[in-house]
Amino acid sequence: PDEILSIILEHCCGRGADLSFEALNKILLVSHHFRDILFRIPSIWSRLPQLHLERAERYASRATRPEIEMVIRGVLYSSKREMKRVPGLYSLAVSVSSRIRTLSLTLSSSDLPHLETILQTCSSMTLPFLEDLSLSCSSVGRRCTSLCSNWDMPSLRRLGISDILPTLAFSVLPQIKACTVVANWGNQTEDLEED
Repeated sequence: PDEILSIILEHCCGRGADLSFEALNKILLVSHHFRDILFRIPSIWSRLPQLHLERAERYASRATRPEIEMVIRGVLYSSKREMKRVPGLYSLAVSVSSRIRTLSLTLSSSDLPHLETILQTCSSMTLPFLEDLSLSCSSVGRRCTSLCSNWDMPSLRRLGISDILPTLAFSVLPQIKACTVVANWGNQTEDLEED
């Protein structure tokens, strides 16, 4: 029966399964029946691919419940596709913000060419189901402090920050249960001492 097949496929392919896109694609090709069932299981599509904007958009359209896990790494190399991917993923994050449960953002000096666009795109987001937020801003931390200052995050419980002290709404601070802070990671003690 479809219900049992759904349970098996969700267990094999759903959250926490760490299944690659290629492996999932092979399972989709088994039969029309498997394909139809897989498309009806939102948790399979909840972890959005971070390196391919088109795949991330497809996954997001299939993840209908508020359980999306989204990771956005900054520009990895210089190319037209890469310069389109990062702002595109931030735009996607805004469009699916009501379904995001976990969000991890990494910005670096490679993202400077489109940092203003990112800050404008994400200036105001409502993330009603966001429980876990990670921000890492190596060498651009001061420029990104306002990134999430106008975000509505009523469910936020875990915050991880690295090389940034973000401005958060006052309503967000009391609800955080766990916070991890990493600062000056990789810097030598001599680099931090003043002359």
